[in-house]
Formats: sequence, structure tokens, C-alpha cells
Amino acid sequence: MNQPAPTIWETLHKPVLQSVVGLINADRSDTGVQILEIMQDTDLPSDDVLAALRRLEDAGLVETRLVSPVHAGRVVAVSGGAQQLAEAWPSADSVADRLLAILEDARKALDALGSLGRDLLVSVAGAAAGVAMQ
Repeated sequence: MNQPAPTIWETLHKPVLQSVVGLINADRSDTGVQILEIMQDTDLPSDDVLAALRRLEDAGLVETRLVSPVHAGRVVAVSGGAQQLAEAWPSADSVADRLLAILEDARKALDALGSLGRDLLVSVAGAAAGVAMQ
């Protein structure tokens, strides 16, 4: 069966966004990320990286400062939406799934503790009754 052709999101915009978010999150200087760094990280040519950054900026996901030469330009900020799309921040769905998994684990632990607790209580009560009868 034929697979659908990858979209421009999958082949260009998402890899650039993931690179930008990863590099920005690792940037301790708060000066942003040079476009050259993004090119090196993604192995994409400057024209492709710049095209993706323009689209991402138009969508409000990144904020750029372009200079000449263009390789010295920077991405200076990313939005929360960008963090989520790059899978660096959890989405509401993933938070809900994680919470449900934690609650399910807690329920299983309580069920196990409940039967153990009852058995322990019966043993203690039985021992106490035995001591009281002596």
C-alpha cells in the first residue's frame, strides 16, 4: 500500500521548530539561537531554515531578529504553543493521560494495601484476643 507523501510540516517546519525549541531551552545566555546553529542542528540549507522560520513566525510560534549576513540572525523567543508542538511541553491530552495513569497506579496500590491491611488487622486482633484470654 502506498504511504502518503510527507507534509512540509513533517519534513521542514517541525524539525526546524524542534531544533529551535531544543536550542532555546538549552541557551543559558538568553541571547537566542543563531540561524547557523539551527542549520547545523537540522542539516538543512539556509533557504529552507529561513523559509520555515518565516512560516513559524507568521504563526506566532517564534520571534526572530534577522541581520546581515543572515546566518548571524537569531531566534530570540518561542511561544508556549511552540513548546507544545515541539513536544517539549505536555499537551492537555498528555497531562490528562499521565494523571489517569497515576490515579490508576494509586488505586492498585490502595487495593493491595487494603487486602494486606485487613489481613494484618485480623492477625493483630487475633493476637490481642489470644493475649486477653490468657
